[in-house]
Amino acid sequence: MQTGLDATGAVVLVDALLAATENGRRVERLFVGGNPLGAAGAVPLSALIAEGAVDELYASAAGLGDAGALRLADALARAPHGRLTRLSVASNGIGPGAAARLVAAATEAGVTLLDLGRVRAAAVLGAADNRVDLAAATDIAHTLASAEHRLTHLVLAHTGMRSREAHRLLDTAPRAATATRFVLGQSIATSVKRRLDALSAHLPMPSVPADVAAVRSVHRTAPLRSDSRAGP
Repeated sequence: MQTGLDATGAVVLVDALLAATENGRRVERLFVGGNPLGAAGAVPLSALIAEGAVDELYASAAGLGDAGALRLADALARAPHGRLTRLSVASNGIGPGAAARLVAAATEAGVTLLDLGRVRAAAVLGAADNRVDLAAATDIAHTLASAEHRLTHLVLAHTGMRSREAHRLLDTAPRAATATRFVLGQSIATSVKRRLDALSAHLPMPSVPADVAAVRSVHRTAPLRSDSRAGP
């Protein structure tokens, strides 16, 4: 994470990981967050996903944008079902339509946790929030309620969602065959969050492996500029 890895370097890295996979070496987690990957960097990451070469991908604050998110969504449509279990693309400046498409692709691919929220270092890194508007929230709600899936945890905090968007989730969640635990921001009414939480109360909180918990970012504790907004 935060190593200055760009799209060109990502191609080299992914080629090596794909070669390792072909030789029978399993890649559990890849951390490339906080790097200037841009939409071009999503191309090699998409190849990694489509080949089923990684279990968990953490690519937050990487400047993926809509184009990068849509590439990842297309890759998920081709990926072995259930191979990628966790995908974190927080703070990537992903717009509503691409965010909804990514949720749909994640449910189809058997992803269990999708993070579209905000990383703590977003302000220091200058990483833009992802956004979910009313239309996107409606699409996401229908996606999650339309069929059984494995997406039991969906982070939507700091995406611009308000109570009216969250109500779209609440409208369909009671009839969903698979419950989903939502992480929503402070702009959502407490009553709405409580009702959604009640529907997913039986779901355990996602576990955090020791090696993931050990990842630290110097940016999280760096002094913020006076014009920066502190994240959570």
